[in-house]
Amino acid sequence: MSNQEHLIHHAEKTEDKWEFESEEDLENFVWENLQILLKLNPLKRQYPINREKSDILAISEERQLAIIELKNIEDSYVVQQLTRYYDNLLNKKPLATDIDYRKRVHLIAIAPSFHRHNFIDRKHHQLLFEFFIFEILESENQLNFILKNTEENSFSQIKIPDPQEKIILAHQPKPDLITISEPPKSLLKILENKSIETQNIFLKLR
Repeated sequence: MSNQEHLIHHAEKTEDKWEFESEEDLENFVWENLQILLKLNPLKRQYPINREKSDILAISEERQLAIIELKNIEDSYVVQQLTRYYDNLLNKKPLATDIDYRKRVHLIAIAPSFHRHNFIDRKHHQLLFEFFIFEILESENQLNFILKNTEENSFSQIKIPDPQEKIILAHQPKPDLITISEPPKSLLKILENKSIETQNIFLKLR
């Protein structure tokens, strides 16, 4: 097995290109690198409202909301999904301590490619959508995640770390540390509508 074939556990090589094994792997990667890729701060993942869940909610430094829908394969209904998430959030206005709902909401779709129907839907829609195409490129035994804006001819690039190192570190016991279990669901429920700063303070004290 070559070095390239085991560089990352959440991506696999199919024919002549690399791709994420699942949409969850893509979501994990984007969530962890939101600031670098889109200059946004992560807020919520798989946030449920009206029996639907948006992949990622993020905010700018000015508390401007971004709704991000991720696709690991081409999908012709991403505009409709974002529209529903937008309507649900604007009707309920949750997380108001973190989000300034007076500002325009960014509606962002990230996918390896976009169906022509996506562009038709966007063209005749009243809301504004941003489409980003991602790809994983291999260069000198290193994999890089490239995110390109379809409209602005701009892109972000980030190195994909070798997960083998992460696996080793994750299984090495840390001396003199006490293992704390996951916070109970009852506590998470209480903190759900608190600000991110308040949540972090409570969880650190725990």
